[in-house]
Amino acid sequence: MKLLLPATLALAAASNANAYCWSCDNAPSRSWSWWFGFGDCNCESNKWGGSCCNQWSENDWDVKWDEWRRGDSCEAQPGQACSQHLESTTPLAPVETQDWKYEPSGETDQLQCEADGCMWVECFQQTSVNLATSVGADEMCSQCGGPWEGKCDWHSYAPGALAFAGPGKHCGFRYPACPSQSGKNCFCGSDAISELREGWCSGGQGQDTFCPANHDHGDGRTQECEWRGWTISPQENGGFEETCAAWGTTEARAAPPVVNPVEAASFVQAEPSATVKGTQLSAAGALFMGAAAYGLKKRKFRQRPAEMVGTEMTRSDAV
Repeated sequence: MKLLLPATLALAAASNANAYCWSCDNAPSRSWSWWFGFGDCNCESNKWGGSCCNQWSENDWDVKWDEWRRGDSCEAQPGQACSQHLESTTPLAPVETQDWKYEPSGETDQLQCEADGCMWVECFQQTSVNLATSVGADEMCSQCGGPWEGKCDWHSYAPGALAFAGPGKHCGFRYPACPSQSGKNCFCGSDAISELREGWCSGGQGQDTFCPANHDHGDGRTQECEWRGWTISPQENGGFEETCAAWGTTEARAAPPVVNPVEAASFVQAEPSATVKGTQLSAAGALFMGAAAYGLKKRKFRQRPAEMVGTEMTRSDAV
């Protein structure tokens, strides 16, 4: 009897050497006859295969999208996302075109742009978070075919154990951030420069006008762009009010900035009655935060998260 059990295990190992799997993640159950990792997993659907039920394949893009938006098969991606993909199910690539209110001059050098008496605009990259999980399969970046094949970004999300609200588990492909160079443009002409300065001195308005909404890669790929903020140059030394005064703008205003504890050089320009994370700014707080902004030479505006009201100005001596 002492030799019987080891011999039996050895026999099982020899007969199922190719079927060893300690864990069957995508199998409904496994009986006690699995012999310490040997035996069939009995995968739960025809999309999962292999000895450990860890090989996934689906050839229809619409079905892939539907599974990913529900959080199914995310663990097998992105490596197996395009396994056995049918090209005929690939959605048509979107065609996005950029329409400018003021056409950029085409100058790509900032110093030369400013030397020509023009204004330089730089928009800051932000990766799109739109997975189109609630819109449609044709809106998701098509990783498995078409001009975007192999060029999309994978994103997967699973809520933590203490997450009682918010989105559920989901995954999918999204478009990458637009190239940073597409957000750097030179604007000339009195109308463009006047609107740039007026908007900048009116709370940093104008990002939607002077930052591109779309980008053409020139290889059949076009996409929408998102920007987390922007800045313009040149500006005058001395600060925000000095710059706007030198430009002769009558709408210039500089509300007391709110110090961001995460980024010591970040500030928020808000109305005097602005609420920050649900807390009303007190007069003493405004006085303190106004003092913190003393000596600021140059500011960059950028958007804050949804809970922060106003427009953020980031101090930076670099352009």
